[in-house]
Amino acid sequence: MSDPIQKRLSTDLSGNIPKPDDAQGRAHASVAREILAEIGSAFARANEKVEAAFRELDRRKRALVAHRQGPRGPAWNTEQRAAVDAFNAQRNNAASAIWELRVHREALGMRDHRRLEEEWSLPPAESER
Repeated sequence: MSDPIQKRLSTDLSGNIPKPDDAQGRAHASVAREILAEIGSAFARANEKVEAAFRELDRRKRALVAHRQGPRGPAWNTEQRAAVDAFNAQRNNAASAIWELRVHREALGMRDHRRLEEEWSLPPAESER
């Protein structure tokens, strides 16, 4: 299997430092730096997406718990179902965000995902109880 792109690019950058009079070399190095910067930005956005998904998941969990502890009126069952559905939908969003982050990590050569799984473990799906 070939080396990850960031390793190839960094090797190119370090091994082919352009001479001041080599316009093509400077252009290549500039493009390579832009690509590396975009790879880093995409990775950061994937991390931020996971963080935002878990913040929203936590908010929906707190809303679900508050609803369950609140008074039970005629619309309670409908509201409960809506709160459970919202929590489970956000749980699915968080799972997708984790998967996307995992793909980014693998593209960058990071194969050990234990820390990712420890830090971002999904709570179980909720039921209407």
